[in-house]
Parts: sequence; structure tokens; C-alpha cells
Amino acid sequence: MFLKALELHLEAEKPIVILNKSDAEELDVRPLDRVEIVFKNKKLVGTVNIAKKFVKPGYIGLYETISKQMRLKTGDRVKVSRTEPPTSIEFIKKKLNGSQLTGKEINQIIKDVVSKKLSDVELTTFVVSLHNHGMTMDEVASLSEAMAFTGDILDLGKEEIYDKHSIGGCPGDKTSMILVPTVAAAGLTIPKTSSRSITSPAGTADKMECLSPVDLSVEEIKKVVKKTNGCLVWGGAVNLAPADDMFIEIEHPLSIDPLLLPSVMSKKKAVGCKYLVIDIPTGKNAKIKSVQEAEKLASKFIELGKRLDIKVSCLSTYGEQPIGHNIGPALEAREALETLMNKKEP
Repeated sequence: MFLKALELHLEAEKPIVILNKSDAEELDVRPLDRVEIVFKNKKLVGTVNIAKKFVKPGYIGLYETISKQMRLKTGDRVKVSRTEPPTSIEFIKKKLNGSQLTGKEINQIIKDVVSKKLSDVELTTFVVSLHNHGMTMDEVASLSEAMAFTGDILDLGKEEIYDKHSIGGCPGDKTSMILVPTVAAAGLTIPKTSSRSITSPAGTADKMECLSPVDLSVEEIKKVVKKTNGCLVWGGAVNLAPADDMFIEIEHPLSIDPLLLPSVMSKKKAVGCKYLVIDIPTGKNAKIKSVQEAEKLASKFIELGKRLDIKVSCLSTYGEQPIGHNIGPALEAREALETLMNKKEP
């Protein structure tokens, strides 16, 4: 079917098209199905939305993701045809049924996640499947490597890279903001990438942003690390394990964290980490409720580290009360600064 392009001047991270209901019926597509758009020598697959009046029959509404990439203008004639969904959807269904995925299947899922071929519904289904059925260590290792190597790798030209991570869940945790500059001052290289909030009101990156920009590029990170031995930045601003940030967008509103292990370790692998300390706050109000649960998680981190060539040490820390005296991004940032400057609490 040939349709006329209609620029909608709407932004979206994923390639979305809007078809009139009559054209959708002729193409035999439903909402969230895919269509292939061909213009001159360019091809692109878009996810379908359907409207009765917003787009007239004979037109295909294009979000900017598609119109800019294909250099389409309103009125351009394009060929539109129904296309099959990505093969990774079958692998997501397999996990939804509780079966174990192979490394090859996981690689394909992550490739489709990063290339934005999966809809939000399909992405959510995958995350919820992992939450409900869990993963074997083979799956976790494959997922960690796939997430790391589908993005950029930070090469600082050094063999010994150190890092630290807390699994969170304890209010007032500004440990990274104190530890990173301390380790860097000792002469060790520590390029710390942190996340924004996942299951708490604010992540380390949110707190650090109260003091300085955290959305640095890879080249800016290299420049800062060369000058100071360390940095504390938001991992989502760079293309390091980009699938992780897409998963976090799904996890946050659901307050679940099924990708804890691959989320942490893929980022560490991407920055070239060789020595890693994992902080596991433990207590009835923390993510990890008991010492036994903390020891079990620690053994998984250590085993995964061996598979990824990262030496991991884990500490189970007291998580029954907030850390420090202040809670909230700005207050925690101030407390971290005062601690580093050896100032007393007011």
C-alpha cells in the first residue's frame, strides 16, 4: 500500500506511526503491530497506533524519530506494508512461561531492546517475567555481558580500575559521595557511574546533581578522571550498558528490581572495572531483610564477578536506620561535603 507521509512534529524515543482505522484494516494491522516504511532506498520499521480522525485515510502520521531519520516531508509518497515482529518476542514468551533462556536468545533480546524494536508492553513483559521466574547464573552472566557489550566501553588506558556499588534501600545513603573522592585522593582510579532513583526517592546521581552536572559524555568522563582519578556521573547520560537504563524506566514505577545483578555488573564491565566492593545494607526495612539473604546475594555477586573477570568483595552493612543525619538529595549532598571537609554537624 502507498500512503502519503504526514509529519506530526511529535517526539518519541521509539519509531511510532499513526494510521487511519480504514488503512489499518486494509493492511490487517492492529495497535502495536509493526509496519515497514520504504522511501527511495531507505527502510524503517515503525510501531502502529490507530486513529479514526487524527490522521486522514491515505496518510501515515510519522513521529520525528521516523521523519527525520528517513528525511520525509509531508506529502512524500511511501510504501507501507505489514511486517512480522522481532524474533526476540518469542524468547520473551519463553521466559514468560518460566523456561531458561540461552545466551544467544538473551543477546537477541538485548539487541532489540537497545535498537528500540520492542514496545513498552513487550519490554515490561520481559522485566516482569524475570521478576516472577528469576534467572539462573548462566542467564545472569549472559545478560550482564550482552548489556555491557551492546553499548560503549570506557577505555581509560589503565589496567587497575576500582569501583563501588550499594544495592540501596537504606534512606540517607550518601556513601558513594564520600568514598569516591577519598579513593581518588589515595591515587586509585575510580570512574563511578551511578543510577537515578529505582526503588527510592533519589539515587546517587540525583544527589550528586545538586553539586555538579552528572550527565557527562564519555570524553568528558575521561578528562575528569585524568585530572582527578575519579568521577561520579549518571550512567544514563552515556551509552554505557544502555539497556540497563531502559529496564530501570520499567522497574521504577513497579518498585521491582529483578535485574539487580546484571544491572550493576554490566555497568562495571563497561567501565573496565577490575576490583569492586558491593555494599549490601541489611535490615527489616532495607531491600535485604536478613544476614542470610545478604550472604546469598553476596555469593551471587562474587560468582558473577569471576565469570566477568572482576574481583568482587561484599559487605553486609547495618540497614535498620537511615545513614547519617539528613535525608533528601540536597541535604545529603551537603552532609557529604561537610564530612569530606571534616566539619561538624550544625
